[in-house]
Amino acid sequence: MKTGTHALSSYSSKLLFVFFCVLLIGGVLADSLSTWLHFHGSVFWRASFVFRAGMGIDITGILIMHIQRWPNYARWLLTVWLVSLLLLWGGYAYRPIAGMDSYMTATIHLYKMIYPLLLFVAMRIFLGRDRFLVGRLFKVLDFILAVYLAFIFLGLFTGNEMFRTYWNGLRPGFKGIIMTQNEATGTVLVAIFWFGLRYFSGQRHVLFFVVSILAALILGTKGALLACVPLVGGILWARYGLLKMMPVFGWVVGVFSIISLLAYQYSETIHASVALFLNYMTAHSMGDSFHDVITLLMSGRNLRVESLLSTLANDFPIGFLVSGMPISYGSVEIDPVDAFLRGGLLFLLLLLVVYWKMFRFSGGSGGKRYKLVLFVVWMGVSFTGGHLWMAETTAPMLIIALAYAGQMEWRHSSLYENAVQGERTPLRL
Repeated sequence: MKTGTHALSSYSSKLLFVFFCVLLIGGVLADSLSTWLHFHGSVFWRASFVFRAGMGIDITGILIMHIQRWPNYARWLLTVWLVSLLLLWGGYAYRPIAGMDSYMTATIHLYKMIYPLLLFVAMRIFLGRDRFLVGRLFKVLDFILAVYLAFIFLGLFTGNEMFRTYWNGLRPGFKGIIMTQNEATGTVLVAIFWFGLRYFSGQRHVLFFVVSILAALILGTKGALLACVPLVGGILWARYGLLKMMPVFGWVVGVFSIISLLAYQYSETIHASVALFLNYMTAHSMGDSFHDVITLLMSGRNLRVESLLSTLANDFPIGFLVSGMPISYGSVEIDPVDAFLRGGLLFLLLLLVVYWKMFRFSGGSGGKRYKLVLFVVWMGVSFTGGHLWMAETTAPMLIIALAYAGQMEWRHSSLYENAVQGERTPLRL
């Protein structure tokens, strides 16, 4: 019996390993196709969404068959999610307040919000103890992130309009083959976190870490620009501690400042991008008050929240406690607000609990500082308009990066032991 159980567990681990590989590698291909089709005006440009939706249905089906192995908080969230979904569509059947497309959009958003949880549960129950396969998955993520970053720099060097972050030409930046700005922001933040950890564990050259930081500057989204500094500083704090990280952080800031100044001075593309960014900020600046600055940084999303708050203050449906309501004008693009409006207050609270558990326990109980840093930055961007909770492109990369962070203690220990024994651990390219 034990032999049969072990064989089944080994088969499940290999199946999930293949699933993650297909999801990551197929995602790159689907993103490339979608970006090309969308840029050329094709009606079939949602290839990446269709691909990930199909993969999501597959993983959901597999996990439902193993729901007895789920952690309790994950089962509670799934239950509340189902209740919210049933009430949402029950309201449509009884008395629709918007068109069916709004209800479909709400359903898709609800699923996107629990998608990272599904991947986390899959990683935990199927791959958690298979260090060999998880190690191979780390190498796959190395390759995938390198490809995404390469296309960001390809856009910068070639000036290809298809790779621009904003096709309207009003703001600068290049996102490569990643479909949307929020997914590009999430991918670059994961890349900084990932290659920072890979460098400090002696697995990759520091060049990868440097390139990922530069990609955040090239991307051009406010989320990436504002989150880059605290993320890098936080990673250094997690590695060295507060006092020892200060001179290192100062050195990093100095080096990147010099690189930026040289690029601005000698690169016409960078010079034009900076001018375009300053023009955009000036044109959209509404004043010098704190509220005006917040409105500028959040691209007006705070005004939508203020409008919703005034509406809810006058008429707060009791259904919002356990179910959301479809919004005919679409997403507010602030993750906790959208979670509340789509799934209700209970869904939002449970989702926050699950995110905390996910960041804290991925890969085991190790790497607490690293995971805390990413959690704070991730939530900071999500709460101010980064829209990261629905970034399905980023979700598998985030889960794998967190799993790696959970191993940082013993990896640091291994490096230290090698140093004591006089062995040199090379930084591999």
